[in-house]
Amino acid sequence: EGKIRNRLSELGVTDDYVVVVPGARWIVKEWPLLNFGELCIRLCESGKKVVIAGSPDDNEKGQFIENYVKSDNLINLVGQTTMSELIELIRHCHIFISADTGPLHIANALKKPLIALFGTTSPHRTGPYGGSHVHLIISPTSKATPEQPLVDDPDCMAQIPVDAVWDVYSEMLRKDL
Repeated sequence: EGKIRNRLSELGVTDDYVVVVPGARWIVKEWPLLNFGELCIRLCESGKKVVIAGSPDDNEKGQFIENYVKSDNLINLVGQTTMSELIELIRHCHIFISADTGPLHIANALKKPLIALFGTTSPHRTGPYGGSHVHLIISPTSKATPEQPLVDDPDCMAQIPVDAVWDVYSEMLRKDL
């Protein structure tokens, strides 16, 4: 546990931070990188430290966001954590944000305040379930249902505006989680 905390401290992350995971197992489940970039800019400009994480397969996504955001408040750990380090990274975060991913379910299991972006998959079928810590944002064009939990619609996730995610995040802060 101490390893990831020490690493974050060395990177200047000593207080509340947001974990953002831009990747997903299937590209159709991903929110566009530009949207993640714009969201991370807003988070960083608000003074929040943002740690982006994910598997080594997502290294290019992490690099894109890092280059796009260009902020000392953004820390790119994509592809640089073990599973146990990822769990600890999520365990100590203030808020977790991603689409339908494995790390989302880790955040939910840890009861972390989270924002989950859904569109091509049905949150009623694949979670996250239960609790006031879960904040779902579902694409207005989503056709996914519990009976048809995965819909191949390449434009669906792009219909979730950055403003919608920012508004939910801001409301979470107002309620002090």
